[in-house]
Amino acid sequence: MRFRSLLEVLEYQVHDRSHQVAYRFLASGEDITDALSYGELNRRARNVAAALQARRGAGQRVLLAYPSGAQFIIGLFGCFYAGAIAVPAYLPGPGQSTARLKTISADCGAAFILSDPAYYEELTRLMFSSQPLEPIEEEDGAIWSRTEVGPDTTAMIQYTSGSTGHPKGVVLNHANLVCNEELIRVAFGNSPDTVVVGWLPMFHDMGLIGNVLQPLFVGGTSVLMPPLAFLQRPARWLQAISRYRATVSGGPNFAYDYCIRRVAPEQLESCDLSSWQVAFNGSEPVRSKTMLHFAEKFAPVGFRREAFFPCYGLAEATLFVTGGADDGGSAREAIATGRVSSGACWPEQRVAIVDPDSKTLCPAGRIGEIWIAGPCVAHGYWNRSDENADTFSAETPEIPDVRFLRTGDLGFMRDNALYVTGRLKDVIIIRGTNHYPEDIELSVRNSMAMFGREQCAVFSVELDGEERIVVAQELPIVILRTLNLRPATASIRQAVALEHQLQVHAVLFVKRGTLPKTTSGKLQRHACRRQYLEGTLTPWTED
Repeated sequence: MRFRSLLEVLEYQVHDRSHQVAYRFLASGEDITDALSYGELNRRARNVAAALQARRGAGQRVLLAYPSGAQFIIGLFGCFYAGAIAVPAYLPGPGQSTARLKTISADCGAAFILSDPAYYEELTRLMFSSQPLEPIEEEDGAIWSRTEVGPDTTAMIQYTSGSTGHPKGVVLNHANLVCNEELIRVAFGNSPDTVVVGWLPMFHDMGLIGNVLQPLFVGGTSVLMPPLAFLQRPARWLQAISRYRATVSGGPNFAYDYCIRRVAPEQLESCDLSSWQVAFNGSEPVRSKTMLHFAEKFAPVGFRREAFFPCYGLAEATLFVTGGADDGGSAREAIATGRVSSGACWPEQRVAIVDPDSKTLCPAGRIGEIWIAGPCVAHGYWNRSDENADTFSAETPEIPDVRFLRTGDLGFMRDNALYVTGRLKDVIIIRGTNHYPEDIELSVRNSMAMFGREQCAVFSVELDGEERIVVAQELPIVILRTLNLRPATASIRQAVALEHQLQVHAVLFVKRGTLPKTTSGKLQRHACRRQYLEGTLTPWTED
């Protein structure tokens, strides 16, 4: 069945499975604290929509600032039912910066805010004193009336993580969302029997499109926990997969690496991961070493390495672009050869590898910028018409009459599979040769055991007309107090010289949590570089 909007999807599921549980929530990461059926979601979302309609909210931007839970999903579909534009946003915790939320609110011109009532007063006082937002309650006595919502209706503004700059709002209509959900359904092989377990932030594209909307799209069930529950105790993720017999679950590469390091054997005594059919791995560089070690460590509790599903996507293409081969061959090849592809290209998404300077197609196997065309590609960023022309309407003479999205990512194609090699803006060019900071950072982590668990940033600065490499390595303060900086610095320099034939200009050791990151945990190398040049990236010094 071809749906015109996500509202048609929800109403279809309500007709067939009104009383079926759509979502279970594990507030602590362990016990069920709330649940939401398809019918209850539909009813409560219409209550939110009625409140928005009573305030003439159709077409208005509505900020969704919820902690992870049922209210976020209800608010999202409430916006859809009202014809309003949902703007998922990160809700800062106590003592955390509100700068990102302020930036998003101002950029999209939000008129209303949906949040837990406990947060309304504080949000208004801290963030919106110059731009009051009217809070919306789920039930206020208003009556919902059906609003025309079709494929071209703007559904949401999905803000990018801002890993290389300020967050930009990607405008997605219902056609984009339906197209991408159908693509994920086919690629993952999902069905009403699908059970998803997830911990990714709901406001983030992978958490929202993959863990929240995809299970609803196929009529399955989703079991969700807050990101902090996973970060505090990663075994909770694997235990939930076992307990609820999840078929689909995943996250960025670091999540698998985190489990390798932090999950103790005794935490898995009663675990059975044999139900896990699709272990997607995306959002950041996929490491074959991580997949190999994860598969080896958790094979005794039923994990099959064939379940690995490396993939590539970005908010500007709604989410999913490429993903592992149907038979799992892509994942197996990655583990066997050490070369990790981000999976097969699918007919709905046209992928081209283009020279970013000449804008001509690269020969097979050559690295270039990844360009994408297709119905999942958004129409642009909110209120950024100048940037949209270059980013969303790129052309190459070899493929006339096709407008491409320029991703800013670098990669190459081989046997209809995409290999992502790095970011165009992060590439370090030394003596005419491209070097990817992710690869150098990996060498730094491997140079000393104490670095392996910590964040590292590699970037370049121009000095005397030449690019020079800077390494910034985070460490806990308890280690910094006893660290002998000179041999640690020498170890880093030696590793980079041996493995990349490069000289490191400067090594900085900084306290854990110092390096700037996006709300989804991605390193902001450009921000690191800027802080270094401004002198605000403060290194630890020996007394």
